[in-house]
Amino acid sequence: MAHRHKLKRTLGLFLVTIYGLGNIVGAGIYALIGKVAGEAGTATPLAFLLASIVAGFSALSFAELSSRRPYSEGVSAYVHNAFRRKPVSVAVGALMAVATVVSAAALARAFGGYLYQYTGIFVPLGAALIIIAFGLLSAWGIEESAKLAAVLTVIEVLGLGLIIWLGRGSIAASAQTPAHFFDISGVGITGVLSAVFLAFYAYIGVEDIVHLSEETKKPRLTVPLAIIGAVTIATVLYTLVSIVAIDVVPLAELSKSAAPLSLVFNTISSTPGWAIAIIALAATAGGVLAHVISGSRLLFGMAEAGWLHKRLAIVHETRKTPTVTIAVVVAVSVVLAIFAEVKTLALVTSYLILIIFSLVDVSLIIIKLRDKNTKKPNFSVSMIVPILGLIFSILLLVVQTYNVL
Repeated sequence: MAHRHKLKRTLGLFLVTIYGLGNIVGAGIYALIGKVAGEAGTATPLAFLLASIVAGFSALSFAELSSRRPYSEGVSAYVHNAFRRKPVSVAVGALMAVATVVSAAALARAFGGYLYQYTGIFVPLGAALIIIAFGLLSAWGIEESAKLAAVLTVIEVLGLGLIIWLGRGSIAASAQTPAHFFDISGVGITGVLSAVFLAFYAYIGVEDIVHLSEETKKPRLTVPLAIIGAVTIATVLYTLVSIVAIDVVPLAELSKSAAPLSLVFNTISSTPGWAIAIIALAATAGGVLAHVISGSRLLFGMAEAGWLHKRLAIVHETRKTPTVTIAVVVAVSVVLAIFAEVKTLALVTSYLILIIFSLVDVSLIIIKLRDKNTKKPNFSVSMIVPILGLIFSILLLVVQTYNVL
């Protein structure tokens, strides 16, 4: 039996930060480092750093807006507060929902790729099964889901930490000649920017943290701090792991691998390959879980605000979870995961998220100009932050569109 109820506030800073980190890390380094290396060559660490700058400014915009409007519909609430036009808010929310389910499908395909390497299970089947399994878990309860996401995140971060430790010699050697990573003669500026566009996908997930606002304690401060913490930790991990990866594995081999970090791990360690495979499965699975959670909360928040059909705002009477929107996210993600490839899904997601980031930055600029004489929120940034976030996001969109055409 189900009725409309409010969501339950059970999450603190640690769980929200871990949720965000798991979403970001699972979405990036395990799934796409080989593809990024194929575009950027030895400048792969630079590509990840540049992507972190593009994402970082917009992430700070999300942080302030989440402090101003701590609602689960996230970007829809922010755009609505700025433009005060329901059609615009609904369109942006729909765009965000599409990006979330496409990203969930991409991560599920990455999960299926790692699973196939060691079990032979057909990739689309493995992808569909992990989405369905986590849809059921998400419907069971947010606290249970967040705790499992935390466990998966710890596993994936430990995996990256192990690669960094085993490859510390590569890091030490590279520190002596850092100019090596700025050498783009082999790929050109176009190759680097294409790699940045792909690497940007590695930071997708920061926008999903805000969708837990209505299930978080003291969200006006907790959510901004979680966003900053998750992005910072992810950037450090990405940079160090990418240094090791391009040093120990030939670029051509790395770029073609369906399980790139398994390849890196097997090269620098005598530990059986299945060990890193399990870690990679945990990483990509954690990303799938986070996207199922965030996508369902986004749709729930929009329905609760009256922007979508009221049936989407139904919450299970005992579990206090938005079961209808969970079912919608799972169904669409499964279809996409069965029929589309990882790189295609990742590119589409990057386009959508960059558009959304641009709109979020514009919204914060408008709100700051309009409400400059009102009391500042618990977390606030300088006006230059959303301006730079907007410039970088549009620049990356224009460059990538030019490359595609």
